[in-house]
Amino acid sequence: MYGSVAITNYVQDEHENYHAHDLHCQYRATDTWIRTDAGWRLIASQVLALRTDPPAIPFRPAQAKEYVGRYGLTAEIAYEIRENGDGLEGQQTGHKPEQLLMEAPDVLFVPGRPRYRMVFLRGPGGQIEGLAERREAWQLVWKRMP
Repeated sequence: MYGSVAITNYVQDEHENYHAHDLHCQYRATDTWIRTDAGWRLIASQVLALRTDPPAIPFRPAQAKEYVGRYGLTAEIAYEIRENGDGLEGQQTGHKPEQLLMEAPDVLFVPGRPRYRMVFLRGPGGQIEGLAERREAWQLVWKRMP
């Protein structure tokens, strides 16, 4: 509350059935209200979808090995993917290691970062030449290093 203005912020928890398919979505909503002589009136509202991680599929052993290696963004910034038990982990220069999961063949993600994907780029012979770190509609291209 600030004078005659009130701002609310809440999570909308939506459960629906879309043509016999159950869906669960959440949205962050912020509403701005003003008190008038006629009562409270909504003057602005913003609603944003809250993102969640996609479902992961298991790596086939040979498949996970294909992604292992170093990928360079610049001369100083690299991302190394290595095996970690039955899965993979990645680590960018100067950062902590992070678990990598597979959403689809050649598409990896980091749990807790649902806006980002790693899409592997293959050459004409099918070999991995790099990866596109997709940040929604934008991407950074990392080249595979020898």
